[in-house]
Amino acid sequence: MKILAIETATFICGAAFISEGYCISLVEEACPRTSAERLPGMVKKVKQKSGFKWDKLDGIAISIGPGSFTGLRIGLSFTKGLAFSHDLPVVPVPTLTGMATDIASKSESYRIALFSHRNLFYTQLFHHTGTFPLGVDNPILWDWDTLKSRIDKENNDVFICGGEHITSENENVLFSPAIPSAKKIGMLAHERWNEFILKNPYNLVPDYIAPFKITKRKDAVS
Repeated sequence: MKILAIETATFICGAAFISEGYCISLVEEACPRTSAERLPGMVKKVKQKSGFKWDKLDGIAISIGPGSFTGLRIGLSFTKGLAFSHDLPVVPVPTLTGMATDIASKSESYRIALFSHRNLFYTQLFHHTGTFPLGVDNPILWDWDTLKSRIDKENNDVFICGGEHITSENENVLFSPAIPSAKKIGMLAHERWNEFILKNPYNLVPDYIAPFKITKRKDAVS
């Protein structure tokens, strides 16, 4: 199975080519707020380095959220364009599950926390089953006080992206960075292909978790 994988849900922007469960080529870097400009060039570099052919791809995997509102829209729009032009299916991969892939946790369960904005974190608990994770619950958006309270009660390792400054009073909790990657998205898509694949992806929207509301100021001029 041959997959082009794309990650733009966080400050990491990248693309990877996965063939038969192996990462053949990976191009990614931290480039917040410039994913739209950098992503096409990254895909081009991955194609040049790996030599994959569009008509030989089985599909395109995309990190579908939760994550950056703008990043998710950029990644999915670009992926839909590629899928439509090359008649390929899309494989939306949950972002937190991708981040939880290949985690070296010493505890049976571990928590992924992805910083959103202000004091808010997307978080989910996973069970350690080896290379590929199993979600214990669904992703949720918590403020720091709620997340910290839960961490202090748990004895699970915590893997954080974008909030490395946070701490816990529970000395048994190990804090480590969780690094998003297009490689992880592609490897997870390969492993759970039949579960994630969408034959008709054109109505697919990012998994924002929390609703984004646009409100009109009372003093705005009509």
